[in-house]
Amino acid sequence: MGAYQVFVWLFAWGFVGASIVVASTSGDPTTVTDSLIQFVGLFYLDTVSTLREFTELTAIAPRWTDAGYAVVSVVPLGVHVFLATAAAAYPDEEPLGAGDAVFGLGTIVGFCAVLAGLVFGLGAQLLAGSVIAVGIGVAMFGIEVAFGS
Repeated sequence: MGAYQVFVWLFAWGFVGASIVVASTSGDPTTVTDSLIQFVGLFYLDTVSTLREFTELTAIAPRWTDAGYAVVSVVPLGVHVFLATAAAAYPDEEPLGAGDAVFGLGTIVGFCAVLAGLVFGLGAQLLAGSVIAVGIGVAMFGIEVAFGS
């Protein structure tokens, strides 16, 4: 895994974090630049809000609905780990190369994230974040295919 792949991954997650902070602390976007900076954060906030409203409207206990969100988030997290692994291993894989390391680490982090979502009642936030993670995985793989070695 090249240093630029790690940089792209960290930059993408940094942008997501900054976008969430900007979207939650400032008003509605008024310019194109504001919209570009806030679009991921607004998606995250709207998704979490919608999932919370759905939780309140169901007959199932909110704790169990939130646990269901955490369990469902395994699917997009798995897609993210797969795409990040494919980006690390592209175009050819050596035995026990970078792709295996990314897959192993991603699996451990994903398991811990789902467990934390279950324990702390953050299933809606985890589900919204894991959907965003799929976009980051697609971007990583696309950049690797376009500009990789």
